[in-house]
Amino acid sequence: MDAILRNDTERIEYLNCYMNTGPCTPIQKTFTDMFSEAYHTQCKKCTEKQKKMLSSVVNWYKKNDPDMWQLIVAKSVEDMKKKTTQ
Repeated sequence: MDAILRNDTERIEYLNCYMNTGPCTPIQKTFTDMFSEAYHTQCKKCTEKQKKMLSSVVNWYKKNDPDMWQLIVAKSVEDMKKKTTQ
């Protein structure tokens, strides 16, 4: 995950997939599908590897792009609301 975060192109592709503003590869889709729940449950269902990945993403955005982090959090809240009303 750290390599993706350091690579502007890859990071933006994952971000666009998550924000529904761009296409998703199967791997990106898998990650973005689990992100909102993992973030809001403090990764209760995550493996140790997934916990480290989530922590890397959270820390990177908080440090390097806090404005985008706020948009990501808002989207994750929206996603969880949709999930609980289904």
